[in-house]
Amino acid sequence: MDDSMIATHLKNLDLRLGNVEQILQHGVEPRLTRVEQILQQNIEPRLAHVEQILPTLVTREYLDERLTAQSGELRQEFREGLEQSRRHMDVIAESLRSGIQLIAEHLASIMPKGAGS
Repeated sequence: MDDSMIATHLKNLDLRLGNVEQILQHGVEPRLTRVEQILQQNIEPRLAHVEQILPTLVTREYLDERLTAQSGELRQEFREGLEQSRRHMDVIAESLRSGIQLIAEHLASIMPKGAGS
């Protein structure tokens, strides 16, 4: 290859690069600018909204603490309910004993003395 041929190739290469630069400036840059505008209009407000919400979200530690506290409260309520049911059953059992006692006394008073044996 001689110098003139190399110079011709370099000139052609310069022309092609100039064309590529024009395409990039007129074709790609406006599109990129439009994409940036769309991102700013759509994503940034959403991102700001998410950033506002994030501090209000609960953490796993908070949930663990609340569940532990609630389970303790539920156990206490269960124990109290169990004790209340036990007292209620004691009252019912005493009432039944009294009723059975009354029936037995009544039967004893109306039955002849020798008929029970």
